[in-house]
Amino acid sequence: SPPSHDISYRTTEPPPLRFNLDEDPAPSYQNLPPQPLINTPKKEPEAADTPRKETITIRTIPLGKETSLTISESRVGGALVAICSIRGFIDQSNIDDFHHQLISMMEFGVRFFIIDLEQTTLIGGAGWGMLAVAARLIRASQGLLLVCSMKEDVEESFHLLQFYDVIQAQKTMADCFRVIQSIVSSPVSATAGADDQSELFPRFGETYDELPLHEKIKTIISQNGPISLFKIASYLKQDQFGKVKINPVKLYLQLKELNLETHWKRVRYYRSC
Repeated sequence: SPPSHDISYRTTEPPPLRFNLDEDPAPSYQNLPPQPLINTPKKEPEAADTPRKETITIRTIPLGKETSLTISESRVGGALVAICSIRGFIDQSNIDDFHHQLISMMEFGVRFFIIDLEQTTLIGGAGWGMLAVAARLIRASQGLLLVCSMKEDVEESFHLLQFYDVIQAQKTMADCFRVIQSIVSSPVSATAGADDQSELFPRFGETYDELPLHEKIKTIISQNGPISLFKIASYLKQDQFGKVKINPVKLYLQLKELNLETHWKRVRYYRSC
């Protein structure tokens, strides 16, 4: 019989790992070759007359389902500037809320407004009309409203509706700050009389039920632009105008007496306000 062989296998276990907690586990980079020097461009100092552009976001307000208004503030000299950034569109459905926000800030003493239209997709005629009314109210309070960063479609409607005679537009936000800086630093601005009432317009939300009918009609046109005869009649039915009910024929005759019976006559009157 063949001899039996006793074969035994012996495995060698690796030595246990030992860690010295007193040693620094970080590798040493002392022997690495020198690294190339990267020159970072230096920021050029701003000119002494460059207006301050730091803005602080105050709040974001929804104006309907697809539009929002972000209100930020900045300062130019000692003047507070409100920056209103509109994301979406402005039309008849949300102009009242937007107008209310502007008037509320005016009542808190804000004199300068920048309407940032960089993210605005559309502004209808009613929206431009509301901004025109707000611009007149702000100007009557020795302030200024500026619009800037208009997209091509928005700028086209701005010029087509000819609101450039009432609303001052600038290309960029920086341009708006420069305009405000020139006004704030002007000695005429510092000595302007606060009692100048030559351009005062009825404030948003006031009641005019004691005014004569022709004054109510002119107030409606000055606030809302060259609107149609039926739109004027609908405004007269509101509480602030005394719930006046008038048939279209009588209203037309009243407009004719005021030389406002056509659309273009109302346009000219609106621009002259």
